[in-house]
Amino acid sequence: HFAKYLWYVSVATQQVDAPIKMVQLPIKVLSVGIDVSAVKQSEPTGNPFLGNDFKSPSIVEIAVSRIEEVCSIRKQRFYEIKSGGRLIAAVVIFRNVFKLGDDVVGRFEFPQEEVQCLQALVRAESVHVFGTEHMVTAFVRETHFKLQLPMNAVPSFTTESVKVRWRLRFEFVTTPQKVMEQKGDRLQTLADDLDIETMKWDLPISVLSCNPFNAGLSTLQPSTTSFGI
Repeated sequence: HFAKYLWYVSVATQQVDAPIKMVQLPIKVLSVGIDVSAVKQSEPTGNPFLGNDFKSPSIVEIAVSRIEEVCSIRKQRFYEIKSGGRLIAAVVIFRNVFKLGDDVVGRFEFPQEEVQCLQALVRAESVHVFGTEHMVTAFVRETHFKLQLPMNAVPSFTTESVKVRWRLRFEFVTTPQKVMEQKGDRLQTLADDLDIETMKWDLPISVLSCNPFNAGLSTLQPSTTSFGI
């Protein structure tokens, strides 16, 4: 069972001898996704005899800076996808921590030896599907994929009762047979009937919040609401 949580700001007003009128304004609550309380703020250095105009950064500035720092770490990760001990494909991504609005970029490698991969599919999912990349790989040794994470999506977060996680779902359509058949001396044609198998594999990723000012620019909802009394 899935649960959907919505946040609203309720505004109510009433005139004398009139019923109460109320409107609910939908808002977006972004979870930082990382602990910013442990971040130490550096003290300003300078001439102690001069005025100090140093202003401590806000919690939003600290959070955005920390998220940028975490998301900037790049380390190539190599995953081999096997079925029955036979290598189907290899997936290469350069990080598994993203923020809303980022592109998830990776690479497929297909050995095309014992088992031939005919098609590949990759999706970025939480509860909903946010991006899909579908490709035909029957005659491909290597290809890339790119999925954009929308800035108005819900980032990863964990509470006592709710846990929202993100993943990349990969689907591979494979066959142990040869795709091309030899007919005649030199003529090759596609095989009529292929024994295919679909294999699925999930890769967990972390999705953090983006800059809230950038998230506000991506919404198409009106910023003002009015009602008569």
